Amino acid sequence: MGIVRNIIKFFCLLMRLHLKFLFCEPESKRGGKAPVAATKKKQEKVTNPLFEKRPEQFGIGRAIPPKRDLTRFVKWPKTVQIQRKKRSLKQRLKVPPPLKKITKTLDKNLANDYGAGASDDGADSAGADGARALKLLKIKFIVICC
Repeated sequence: MGIVRNIIKFFCLLMRLHLKFLFCEPESKRGGKAPVAATKKKQEKVTNPLFEKRPEQFGIGRAIPPKRDLTRFVKWPKTVQIQRKKRSLKQRLKVPPPLKKITKTLDKNLANDYGAGASDDGADSAGADGARALKLLKIKFIVICC
């Protein structure tokens, strides 16, 4: 019986504490401790009333507004518009590998190397001449495509 009585007393105590916290006034109204910042006085700057700083007004006949970045609203040349659209499309689209090959060109040194390899073959017979022509066509196709 003593254990039950202790449990009931404990719950009553908890309820009283709970009600106390619910209905108590905040510390500022009760006159609790003053905040530390309020006790210190800040030194006010002495300003001349003739030179008061007022907010700028950009209405008609008032201050000139600051310069803005208007590049978004500029009418760009057609070539620049096409370049930008092409770039954004390339980023969004997946290009198949054979077409991707065509978009990149060889630099001058690589193109010369491919051309030098083709000119080394000396053809004696008609069959070798046709084979050489095929090889040249393949190399030219690679140079154009890559």
